[in-house]
Amino acid sequence: MVKDVKLEESTALLETVSLKELNKARFEDKIWSWKTCTSAVSAHAKLVGNNSKKASNSDINNFNFLKKFDINLNPRRQLATLEIYWSPPLDGWIKCNTDGVAIGNPSVDAYGGIFRNHLAEHVLSFCDFVGIESSKNAEFLGALKAIELAKQHNFSKLWIETDCTFVVNAFKNHDLVPWKF
Repeated sequence: MVKDVKLEESTALLETVSLKELNKARFEDKIWSWKTCTSAVSAHAKLVGNNSKKASNSDINNFNFLKKFDINLNPRRQLATLEIYWSPPLDGWIKCNTDGVAIGNPSVDAYGGIFRNHLAEHVLSFCDFVGIESSKNAEFLGALKAIELAKQHNFSKLWIETDCTFVVNAFKNHDLVPWKF
């Protein structure tokens, strides 16, 4: 069975091929050459890498490594495509799309948003790092920041759009709002 190629394994592979070539020189009276060694490493990496079904990641170092050995990339499979249609607000209104992001829960979080007018023109945008919080807090802070900025810029007719059910429900039922807000 073919193993998946990993960047960390390249050093071990190089050492193995080097020892193999040194043993040939010692026991078979064959001359060891660096070119032979690197050719063997390259051929082995290409063989194993091109027979791997493992998806490549987006790390540029891994990309460069795989390309140097002429290894075909296996992109990650797309989970699903979901078409989303954005509709502009009515004339005289400002629409703000907000979103929060977290890498884990709790973890490093941030939020952002974009304000657009009825012609779908960019009016204002914002983003900020939250710190170590929950994803719900990042989503909620994004909506609060949108309200603050709308007040500062005298947007009297504001439509907030979010993908977070928690935020929508928090505006309907104030008991759901996290105590620290």
